[in-house]
Amino acid sequence: TAEPDTAHSYVFAGANINGDLIHHDEFQANEGYTKYTYTATVDGTKYIKFLFAKAGFLSYDPNGGTYHETTGVTEHTYGYYNSGIAETEVPTAANANDYFTGWSLYTNKNTAADITIPANHIVTYNTSDEQNPKLTISWNNNSESVTLDASADSGIMLVANYRYKQEAIAVTYDENNTIDNDGQGGKIDIVNSTQMQAVTGNDTQKSTAGDAGDIITVSAAAKIGYQFDGWFETLDGSAVSKAREYSYIVVGDTTIYAKFSKKTVPEHTTPTYQSSYAYIYGYNDATMGPENYVLRGEVSAMLHRTVKQNNALGDFQYDKSAKPPFEDIGGRWDRSAIEFMTHKKAFNTSVPYVYPREAITRGEACKLVCLGLGFTEDETLTYEEYALILNDSKIKGTSIIVGYDDYNLGLGDKLLRAQFCTMFNRILGRAEAWLTTKSGETITAETYGFRDLPKEWYYEDVLRATSSYDEDGYVDMSRRTSKFELDDLV
Repeated sequence: TAEPDTAHSYVFAGANINGDLIHHDEFQANEGYTKYTYTATVDGTKYIKFLFAKAGFLSYDPNGGTYHETTGVTEHTYGYYNSGIAETEVPTAANANDYFTGWSLYTNKNTAADITIPANHIVTYNTSDEQNPKLTISWNNNSESVTLDASADSGIMLVANYRYKQEAIAVTYDENNTIDNDGQGGKIDIVNSTQMQAVTGNDTQKSTAGDAGDIITVSAAAKIGYQFDGWFETLDGSAVSKAREYSYIVVGDTTIYAKFSKKTVPEHTTPTYQSSYAYIYGYNDATMGPENYVLRGEVSAMLHRTVKQNNALGDFQYDKSAKPPFEDIGGRWDRSAIEFMTHKKAFNTSVPYVYPREAITRGEACKLVCLGLGFTEDETLTYEEYALILNDSKIKGTSIIVGYDDYNLGLGDKLLRAQFCTMFNRILGRAEAWLTTKSGETITAETYGFRDLPKEWYYEDVLRATSSYDEDGYVDMSRRTSKFELDDLV
């Protein structure tokens, strides 16, 4: 039973039972509206808070916390009767770890149950109708609002809501098992809960809130060169889960850590190649096919052309009169390139076929690049290890491969010709090379007669790949060696 102190102009605005709003009109009122009664079944522990609002005022109750540097119920007139006010302050919970989730609205005049108002909101008072004044609270750039009776006998109260703070933190360890958060090894997120609250933070720290019994789901993704070691409740404890996505039940304030550690990158060197030369020329029908999958023979040819133009073939010598090492490359345009890559131990000669027309994956492309260009001579590494070498190798400060937005390398995905050109341009240091000649001519698809090179994301990358350059960085058509010569067809 609730009895408002009417002598001091207080009105009953409702109650909160175990966090649930019970609006004032769910109570039985006596004839004089001086006593309100509600029946609740005792089926467990009940925490009941009654709300009494001062008539004629909007009050903010920090619910045990601190608001505007005061505690308890604070009354703010703010001149609501003739102007508006903007509120942005977030109340501080009595328990520093609790999480503010918004203001619950209580009033003795309007039924406004289940309305939660954020810290950032605007209050306006409208007296155009003197007999029926209104108070409007709006938020989200006025896209959401609630309008309330604001007569002299009305009372409006906003009560702060808090829930258990749920925090996920990414922690990265270096090669010496020392925390090294300057080079974060991955990102984390809070992706779901049974009562989803707003999630704040960044890729390495996320926070939300939950009630007891809620299920919170967190996720982790390791950056290239790092591995995810699991979820930990304490940094010096054992992992509670090694799954990248993990769900747990809220029992109180929770901090959970995603541990990442640096992977061991195989020994390697970063070779330097002159970026003066074209390495892709398109098909014989004046098309480039940028969105076609790149083939094993094509990748081999682009690597062979680059090494050959840099006079870096070493002891490899192509003999077209000799028997080819594979049955399916005899008479083909890419035979010398396949034999060069075989010399680099990129292909297994114990099998009869190499399948030069087969589309290759991103993983195999990493292997061919590493062996063909001399990042490593170890042909026994995994595709991931070859990818780690290219990620660790930086040309002009940029890693050769960076993976997708979720850090997945996609090593099993097939690779487009345009995607390979983008990666190869980084290796040659021409990712941002000019597309103009010394005389001021702008290089376009029409310059080379390509009929199928739309101005998509890859447009300039492909033009850079098929261009040759002088020592000053200008496109020099005279240096664009014939592909037939490069492929040992003349």
